[in-house]
Amino acid sequence: MARETLRKRPFEILIVEDNPADVRLVREALTESGFNTQLTVVNDGTTAVEEIRKAGRSHRRPDLILLDLHIDQTSGLDVLTATKKDAGVGSIPIVMFSTSGEPDDIAASYRERANAYVQKPMDLDDFLNAVSQIESFWIATVLLPEE
Repeated sequence: MARETLRKRPFEILIVEDNPADVRLVREALTESGFNTQLTVVNDGTTAVEEIRKAGRSHRRPDLILLDLHIDQTSGLDVLTATKKDAGVGSIPIVMFSTSGEPDDIAASYRERANAYVQKPMDLDDFLNAVSQIESFWIATVLLPEE
């Protein structure tokens, strides 16, 4: 937790998820962790791409994007591809967080430069634990560049 306490601002997480129940569970897990996080939620791919590009232009980039693979309008894979190809925001870590465990989905995500792929657990406690582990890893363990 020492690295997190050195931050002068909250750890910004953009959640791209169209399932309100999953958003609620992710928010619950992140709130209970005790880390200083700021959450932004968008529920479709088109809005996600716009939000990410806008954040890159304003220098208020998310520190992490938690991205569902199967979302409305533009798919999560398309959001991933667009983000990673954009020099202004391409370095933002993206964790694919999906119910799909299909080898093709996993391979495509890594091919498009996802930083991690986590399958959403079906069990409630396992789901909350997975989100907590993602958050802990990216906040307390990984070194990220400052803006």
